[in-house]
Amino acid sequence: MVKKKKAQGSPQVKFKYFFPDDYRPVYTNGVWGGMNIKGEFEVHFLYDRRPLPLYSTHEIKDGALLGSPKEIESGESILRFVQTGVIMDLGTAKSLYDWLGDKLKAFEIKTDENK
Repeated sequence: MVKKKKAQGSPQVKFKYFFPDDYRPVYTNGVWGGMNIKGEFEVHFLYDRRPLPLYSTHEIKDGALLGSPKEIESGESILRFVQTGVIMDLGTAKSLYDWLGDKLKAFEIKTDENK
């Protein structure tokens, strides 16, 4: 049995964090979004990169060593992967704005101190 201590001061709440088995942080280098037809904010996190080659041809040196590529073929386009999306109401969007602003200020202060 868990004994509860009487809280002193203002009321408190303790959150326990649960992560699903497929939880994975993702890298992003772009964002796309705006307000949807229900008045909610949609934010889609993107990752842009050049395509990997479709194929490459290498010379074999001394019967076993792989030499530099002699021919590489890849697409001309930039690939854009939509990593994940988040939909939120106005209150949550404002909280995210405030939170991100605070984190950016702290980061800038720390960066300025390390110069």
